[in-house]
Amino acid sequence: MKRLLSVLAVSAVICAAPLAAAKAQHLHDRMAGANHVSSMGAKLKLGAKDLNGYDVRKIQKKLYEKGYYPEPADGVWGAKTTAAIRKYQKMNGLSAHGLLDQKTLSHMGVEVNAVADNHK
Repeated sequence: MKRLLSVLAVSAVICAAPLAAAKAQHLHDRMAGANHVSSMGAKLKLGAKDLNGYDVRKIQKKLYEKGYYPEPADGVWGAKTTAAIRKYQKMNGLSAHGLLDQKTLSHMGVEVNAVADNHK
């Protein structure tokens, strides 16, 4: 009887593992949400209203480290941020529109989460 219970317990764990993995993936997808940049596709173009201060700061910091942003990051998207993004895009052979698209983000090696609802 003890052996049968052990076998059943092991079987339950083996059967539950794929379900647990699926739930974990679902939770990740829900946390990332439809606003997660990787889910937005190739037509993504993010500006000041689309990102939170933390993500703007990450972008500014990367631009500052590479010599495109003139001052330490403050997390506020203004004219200097747009100009720095445009300059980065131009100097790296990207479409220089001053907004963050998937190519620019990938080239910079930065991942952000959009917060505006207009990208759903």
